[in-house]
Amino acid sequence: MLGYFDTWLKKRLPHTREVELNQKRIFILPSSIGWLFIVLMILLFVTSVNYQNNLLFSLTCLFVSLFVTSILATYQNLSGLVIRAVPSENVFSGESAHLKVQLDSSRSNTKYALYAGFKDGQKSVVACVSNKKSLSLDFKTNMRGYLHAPRISLYSVYPMGLFRCWTWVSLDFSVWVYPKARQCEFISSDYSLNSDGMKNNALINKSTIKGDDDFEGLNIYRQGESLKRIAWRHYAKTNTLLSKEFSSQKLAGEFLDWYALDGLGVEQRLEVLCGWVVEFDARKQAFGLRLPNQVIDKDTGASHKHNCLLALAQYGVDVVTAKEAADRD
Repeated sequence: MLGYFDTWLKKRLPHTREVELNQKRIFILPSSIGWLFIVLMILLFVTSVNYQNNLLFSLTCLFVSLFVTSILATYQNLSGLVIRAVPSENVFSGESAHLKVQLDSSRSNTKYALYAGFKDGQKSVVACVSNKKSLSLDFKTNMRGYLHAPRISLYSVYPMGLFRCWTWVSLDFSVWVYPKARQCEFISSDYSLNSDGMKNNALINKSTIKGDDDFEGLNIYRQGESLKRIAWRHYAKTNTLLSKEFSSQKLAGEFLDWYALDGLGVEQRLEVLCGWVVEFDARKQAFGLRLPNQVIDKDTGASHKHNCLLALAQYGVDVVTAKEAADRD
């Protein structure tokens, strides 16, 4: 029964970046006080019939009218509200993501006394939404990749507390979770090829980087490198894809190399590389990133750091598939 309800809820309230609340997305039931109010109305009605008391009849009619009016007022307090996911910052695994939500009542009337938060989590209170109001919800992350945030519960009992009007909203915050930054001593290595096509393990020359000045040697071609650097003559002779490497004196730095971490698992390698990215960026030292499916040239700055961390977060993850999976959730 619970699985059927969850499937029905996903179809009725799909994953989206923005949603406007209407009769299809709003649920309403009496609150605990509302159920007591219903019992009170029944007792008043039975008493007024038994004793044929006109005053009790009038009081019962008044309570019924208040009850019905409360249904409409509580529903209107959510109806027309636009809930929008605001782009939030990426975080490291294990940290709390500060997910930003915007409430917009510009298309309808002012909203009062709203409660928003994740299920079984702390609720944020919004006293009044007259135009646009922003709030931040914290969500604890535990694994890298595309963030799959649970549904947000938004409810209100305004104005009389007799009814609880609520909705569940599944928002796409477009947040990536980086691997946990693991502290580890840096290992400088470069996997080059000798004349026989065998791998040699040599230290990177810290005074040079791979650039476009002087020819330095041949390396194994890795997906993502420019096709212009492929040694086509060597490929014609040996049927092995190699890439040309050139030395440059313009920028000193290191390559953070996936292949320097032999013996570690995939997630462990990503965590160590992530720690190195954070460390090199803090020292403002140029660095590049070499993954089996991607190579990022040496550079510095916040944008370069973001690109490297994003590459680590997306490693082994189909970006399109990850977003489609979030939509299904």
